[in-house]
Formats: sequence, structure tokens, C-alpha cells
Amino acid sequence: MIKQKKKGKEEKRVCVWGTKNVFLFVSNKFSEVALGTGKTCQETVRKSMGKQMKYRHSPALPTMVDMHRRRELLGTNKDTNVTNKLPPESLQAIAEIGELWQHPATMYEYLLKWNGTDEQVFGHAIMLCLNTFNFKAAIDIMELALKKRQSQEMSINRALFAKFFQVLCKCDRLEYALPYLDLMTTKYGITPNNIIFSTLISGCKFRGLIDAADHLLNLMTNEFDLEPDFITYGAFLSVCAKSGDLKKAERVNIAILGAMLDVYSSNGHISEMESLFEHACTQTTFAHLEMNEVIYSTIFSGYLKAGNPQKMDGTMERLQTSQISAEEDMKQQFAQVNIHSERFNALAAVACYYLQVQSIKNGEFETETRWHNRVKDLIHEISTHTPELDRNSVGLLVKSHLTHYHKNWLDFVPVFEKEILTKYPQYDVSKDYMTKSHLKCIDLHFCDHIEARFLLRYLLGFNRDQFYTKSNGEILILFGKRKHRRETVNKKDLLHTIENELLSWEQPLRLLPFNDDPSVKKIDPQDLQSFTTRFLPRDTSFCSSEIPLL
Repeated sequence: MIKQKKKGKEEKRVCVWGTKNVFLFVSNKFSEVALGTGKTCQETVRKSMGKQMKYRHSPALPTMVDMHRRRELLGTNKDTNVTNKLPPESLQAIAEIGELWQHPATMYEYLLKWNGTDEQVFGHAIMLCLNTFNFKAAIDIMELALKKRQSQEMSINRALFAKFFQVLCKCDRLEYALPYLDLMTTKYGITPNNIIFSTLISGCKFRGLIDAADHLLNLMTNEFDLEPDFITYGAFLSVCAKSGDLKKAERVNIAILGAMLDVYSSNGHISEMESLFEHACTQTTFAHLEMNEVIYSTIFSGYLKAGNPQKMDGTMERLQTSQISAEEDMKQQFAQVNIHSERFNALAAVACYYLQVQSIKNGEFETETRWHNRVKDLIHEISTHTPELDRNSVGLLVKSHLTHYHKNWLDFVPVFEKEILTKYPQYDVSKDYMTKSHLKCIDLHFCDHIEARFLLRYLLGFNRDQFYTKSNGEILILFGKRKHRRETVNKKDLLHTIENELLSWEQPLRLLPFNDDPSVKKIDPQDLQSFTTRFLPRDTSFCSSEIPLL
């Protein structure tokens, strides 16, 4: 119920939340929130509205956080009354249950006889059990809802479990909640979210159940692949404070440190990133932190984005030295860093490729060969520990080869066919334009500029029939990530490279729009006909032998 009264130009609002037993006054300004019971709340409402309102004392007056959490659990953050969307029979049941909140047994009997199938009614009843801290009544109501679910009378959603966990945890009965978490995921196939895990972890703080909180945090990140937010970390730190476990609290410290390093790294603030990292390694605040590979990967990414691969290579060498060092202190400091992980090797390969390009620009061809071989070794190392090499890693290997053979791209063709296409079939640029479509397109949206130039030359010179015959005389080029709608992410700089490459050939090929799709271009059919007539398959005289590095 919302009543409004204008006073001059300012509009004040009173929101009455819950049943008639529970009132909450909220001003239209979030900074002016009056919460209270008895006379205090009554006077606040009377002063705002200019008239008296009845009020009954409630032992569990909700806060703004509770209201926000309830709206989240119901799947909405809007300031509207969610119960208005319920059918009339559910609204009537909620109103009648609200009269019985002081008598949980009677409330359970009411639900037992109720013929409705709305899970929100059961959720409302479970939340009312919190007024009397009667967790046993909440369990009985939840079991009744699960029985109706088994008989297929009603559905069970994540919000109902979230409310149930909230009641159990606020009543300090975590041991009853954990079996239901397993039941929710295994039997009913409902995946928990951040709210559920934050609620369960906060339920560990009353008795300092740090092992249970640590188990829940590991379950959240490892099994369900969820990213803890500040609410989750705050709840975990509360448990650490209660239990006095500083070692586990440092897990949050390292996550916050990594997040801050990523902020500096992503925005190119390398000096600030280095200062924070040096501070973390030397100051007593972080003295016991074990730097893991995620921290170093973040720093390496910052060096690469700043165009400074030399610093990354130097740091990598120091890490490798520390792994085989005889000094125990150095080994302990870097014990959590796996320098042979896929993440580390991939970043190291990128750094070596940048150093390879820089060596060519400086005319250091022997050094270039050394960096090229290093890239090949690192990609091979990744492939031995990975079931299938991702396209980015294969693309990096292709770019390294092209940089090495940039004076004559034809020297790379045998290597490309033997070592790339044969070993890594996932490096496939042939793609259906749309599902169940006879049209094929050359997919270049994932390519670097040097890759795109080579693939256009190779496919139109050696493998044009794969696209030409299947596309009824048309060849399409995909240069942006299609989302099957007009708001497509385009790579205009890549399109500019493709156009320049095709127009530089002996028989220039122009690109035309295709089906109003901003991510796809079609080679002009007349230009293509002239090209195929003039240059037979495997005739590569249509272009120069050198591929520009930039």
C-alpha cells in the first residue's frame, strides 16, 4: 500500500511493507529512513502523513537490506509490490497466513489443507517463521512444499530455497541447511547463485565455522564456477574474524589484490601496478600472502598491453630461477606459481612473439629465429597438456610463422598445410553463413591483420573451389562477430586491411554489402569472374611474395 501527499514541490511517500502486523516507513530519499517499533514508528508515520495509523509491535521488523534481498530472491529489484502480480487465491492465502505468524503450527495446518500450487505462498510462510525464530516450522513447511513437488502439484524454484536457507542461517542452524543444498542441486537440478552462497556463508559466523565457510567458498568457485562478490567476501571475512583464522582471511586479501592489479593492468597504469605489487611483496600487510599464477598473469598482461614484453620476459626468467633455487625462502615465496600452466605458457608465447617482431624491425634476424623457436616450443608445451588447443594459440603460432616467412609467404604454405591444418583442424576458416544455409563464408573475424592477408591469398590461390562452387559463384567474407541481428560488433580496422589487400592484387577484388548484414561482405561477382578466368588454381602471381608485418 502506498499513500502520497504533496507538500509544496516536495512529494513524500510512505510504504507499508508486509502484513498489517509489520510496518516500515521509507522516505523518498534513501538517506531518510526511519525504522522503529511502537510509538517511535507511529509518530514518524503520523508526522509524515498528518494522521494516525494503527501499529502492532512486531519482533522482527525488516530492514532495507531485507527488502532488497527479498526483491532479489523473487527475481526483481523494482520498488513495486511483487505480490500484486500473484493470483487472487495466492494473495488471500498470504493475507490469512499473515494473521497466523505467531502460531507456526496453525500456519502449517493451513498450508496442509490449502489446495493452491503457488510456491511464493510457501516462501512467504517460511519467511514468517523468522519472526519467532522457529526454524523447525520452516523445515516442516519446506518439506510440505517438496512433497507437493514430488506429486507434481507445484514447482520449486531457487527463490524458495533461498528464503529457506535465510531462515535457517539467521537461526544459526547451518547444519540443517547443507543437506538441502545438496538436495537442491542433485535431485531438483537447481543451480545455486551468489545470494544462496552468501547466505550460507553468513550462517557460519555465529559459531565461527570456518571450515564450513571455506568448503562453501570452494564449492562456489570450483564446482559452480561462480565469482564471489563483495557481499560473499564480506560474509567470509566475518567468519574468519569470529574463528580467528587469519590464514584463510588472506584468501580474500589475495583476491582483492588481484582485482586491484587488474584495474591498473587493464587501463595501462603500469607504474601504479608495479608499485602495488612491490608493496604487496615487501610490506607486512601482505607478508604471508602466497603469490599465485593469477597474480603474475595479471601483471604479465599489463606489460603486454603496455607494449613492454621485455619486462615480462625478465620476470618470467626470475620465476623459473626461483623454482630451481636452493634457497628455501625463495621457493616458498613462489610455491603457488605454476610456471608450466597453460595460462603462463600462453602469455609467455605472446611476449616472445612481440619480441620476435621487434627483432625483425631492429634487423636482428638471428634473435628473431630464437624467439620464433621459443614460440613454437611454448605452443607445443600447451598442446601436450590440453586436449584441444584453442584457436587463439593456433593463431599465434600462425602469426609467428608468417613473421618468420614474411619475405616470401609461399615458403610457409607447406608448413601451414602439414603442421597447422593437419595437427590443428580447429583452425578452420570455412563457416556456414547461417544454419542450414548453402552459402559458405571465409571467417576472418578472429584473425590478426597478417593472418587475414595470408588466408585470403592461400584460399583464393589454392583452395577457392571450397567456397566458389558451394556458394553459387559468390564468396562471402565474415569480418565481424555475427549475433544474427543488426547490432553486430564490427572490426572496421580489419575490414580496412581486407579491402586494401584485395585491391592491391593484379586483379583487384571489390567488396559489396550482403543482405544488410554489417559483419559480412561479398566479393564483387564480376571481379571474381575475371579473377578466376585470369588466374588458374595454384597460380599465385596475382599478389606479391611479401606480406606486410603491419
